[in-house]
Amino acid sequence: MSQEPLRILVIGAGVIGSVYATRLQVAGSNVTLLARGQHATDLRGSGLVLEDASTGQVSTSHLQVIERLVPEDHYDLALVCVRLDQVAAIIPDLAANQQIPTLVFFLNNPTGTELLVEQLGPQRVVLGFPGVGGTREGTRVRYVLIRQQPTTLGEIDGQMTARLRRLSAMFEQAGFSTAISRSMDNWLKTHAVFVSCIS
Repeated sequence: MSQEPLRILVIGAGVIGSVYATRLQVAGSNVTLLARGQHATDLRGSGLVLEDASTGQVSTSHLQVIERLVPEDHYDLALVCVRLDQVAAIIPDLAANQQIPTLVFFLNNPTGTELLVEQLGPQRVVLGFPGVGGTREGTRVRYVLIRQQPTTLGEIDGQMTARLRRLSAMFEQAGFSTAISRSMDNWLKTHAVFVSCIS
């Protein structure tokens, strides 16, 4: 019996969300991208263009695009790829939707996880950090996979879980190198300080 594709919601259509959404879809997942306003309209019309800066390869993908998560929407997981200052705006919709068991936050977050845990529950939240950088102009994204920065994941309580192993395998299948941290909250705080020092 064939396994149903994972239903993934990617929240945020910047560089990170665009690259992960496209690669996960190419790897076989059923991906929906949450974007806003004119950008959502443009993505529906012309698709999402990715250029791999290291190879020059260009591809155009057409993903399902929505502009709002509602309580009845069902996905196997959501990948949250927004800036830290945008998180508070999306938490109410994530809290109102109890159909998504796993919420992976790709954030450079030095402030800790208390708000996420309080509003969404520790059993739903997975912390992470992406291994992608680049620029976006309209619906075209020029990106690079950062060799020294794998896609890093960790549970709130530091446990090595079957869920983390499944997520790691999913990202590896989509072409991302991955790592698992047993202290992801501290990892994020340390990384934020490091970035601040070199900026």
